[in-house]
Amino acid sequence: MHRFLFYPNVADGMGGGHLFRVFAMAEQLDAPSAVVLPDEFQLPKQLESAGVQILRFNDHDFPAMNDGTATVAVIDWRAADTALFEHLGKDWYVVGLDDGGPLRQQMHYLADITMAWLFPGTGNTILSPFPAVSGDVRDLIFPFRHIVITFGSEDKAGLSRILVEKILALKLFEPEAITVIEGPRYTQQHGEAADWPNGIEVFRNVKHLANMLSRYDCVFTHFGLTAFEAAAQGMPVILFNPTPYHRLLSRKAGFLEIGVKRPQAFKLKEFCSARYFFTETRAEMIMEKTRLYDKTIPRLLEHFHPQGKPFCPVCGSMKKKIMARFPDRSYFQCQECMTIRMIRFSGETSAYSREYFFSEYRRQYGKTYLQDFEKIKGFGKSRTGLIQPLLAAIRPGGQDVQALDIGCAYGPFCSAAADAGWTITGLDISTDAIDYVKHTLGFEAYVCDLEHEPLPVPVAEKQYDVLTMWYVLEHFVDVKTIVSLVHSLLGDNGIFAFSTPNGNGISARRSLRQFLFESPADHFTIWPARNVKKALKKAGFTVKKIRITGHHPERFFSRDNYQPGTHRILSRLICVVSKMFGLGDTFEVYAVKTGRRIND
Repeated sequence: MHRFLFYPNVADGMGGGHLFRVFAMAEQLDAPSAVVLPDEFQLPKQLESAGVQILRFNDHDFPAMNDGTATVAVIDWRAADTALFEHLGKDWYVVGLDDGGPLRQQMHYLADITMAWLFPGTGNTILSPFPAVSGDVRDLIFPFRHIVITFGSEDKAGLSRILVEKILALKLFEPEAITVIEGPRYTQQHGEAADWPNGIEVFRNVKHLANMLSRYDCVFTHFGLTAFEAAAQGMPVILFNPTPYHRLLSRKAGFLEIGVKRPQAFKLKEFCSARYFFTETRAEMIMEKTRLYDKTIPRLLEHFHPQGKPFCPVCGSMKKKIMARFPDRSYFQCQECMTIRMIRFSGETSAYSREYFFSEYRRQYGKTYLQDFEKIKGFGKSRTGLIQPLLAAIRPGGQDVQALDIGCAYGPFCSAAADAGWTITGLDISTDAIDYVKHTLGFEAYVCDLEHEPLPVPVAEKQYDVLTMWYVLEHFVDVKTIVSLVHSLLGDNGIFAFSTPNGNGISARRSLRQFLFESPADHFTIWPARNVKKALKKAGFTVKKIRITGHHPERFFSRDNYQPGTHRILSRLICVVSKMFGLGDTFEVYAVKTGRRIND
């Protein structure tokens, strides 16, 4: 289970929306969670009995839960702090909640609310601005008899008094029809010491503001949590904003608004005298709330199960560039080794059971894996042919070659390797496949989930001349550890051969986003063929040959324009061009162990 640490922005001028929002999230989550606050910050009385764990920090000395449990940091800052982001380092998954700052693209996951209007299509998902739990939708009462004015936790711009003065000056409401709510951080500089006009009702430090709103006929506030709490209950809402930024968001959200810092009298009069304004906006708000009912932060985090490394799993670098975001995963490109990595946040990855090799394989290729055995074995023979010359340095006579095929499946490469005279051992996660390799093909083979289990003792005790992984490496979350294991299993000048999808192929070049969208759910890395030499050199290997494979002429066309029967000559020409410029969608690497890893 993952733990969640919530970091709200509680700096002066930020109001209380971020704070109250993360407390609500922490209360609703079943997973272990805590809210992280500065030492000097005084918690509002309304939250003291919330039952949420609070962690304190001093001068950017942020606490962490370093007990081996993976931690998800949810940053609700509007613009994340660099010191905080650097503190989280390489071991945390960072979720930016509606973040619009310069670190937006560095977040592992972006859950947008209002930022979805300002940065459309750039987040992982869009969440509802409405609270997860609201009161019943109440009837519209017009003309308004009793209004409530509330401007958040601190009302730093003094909007409450400005608005009250304007309403009374315009004689829109009598003082007895007005209620003012002062937030927990409403200070003397905002007018705390001054008396309100006689007749106005005043509440301070309201514990459950959302529950009070339905007492009134209309809510005056600025853009923020209270506006959506009121709208969720069907309350008429009029916004008076402290900044043009808040006004922009008000308009994007569809609220009625009366200006920035100075209320516009004509709008105030108009809104308070015409029922149809609220009939339309109220209906739209309720419809939007219904549409986004399931898209709340607690519902998102309930199913949050990050898989993949927050840092580059090939070279360990933290330098990254966002390549694509989808609701269940994000793709980043390492700026050191250029490998693309996936971090997956929900959903199940493929289980390599018998069904995968039979019914699923048939759906994709028109036949089962075993029916395709001889064709796959043919690929294996081609690969052993490329490895044989490299073996000359360690096995001049080609005798007693010890080989290990990791991810051997039902053994087509094992069979090809045996035909080449090698002593082959197979390793795979599938029990059914290993049973076939052992009892039908007659090769030594073991079941092993390499990332979660130790190597079988007979495998770990050997040193191999050849170690192969055909379309396996991309499935590992911690590639660096796996390649390190490969290095330790190989003898001097041992050969590491593998194949993997090509991040420089035609599919990735035509539309990287589409290529990543269609990438299998358990492909955690996508290697660019042009950069693989640098990455393997750091791991203690020298690449001797790269063969670009997977040349598909039809992928040079749009799916609607390609007709195999009418493009034969063109297809052949495209194949030539694809091979010439290395545009195949897969590639094979043949490398030799040359010494110690650079990180040793």
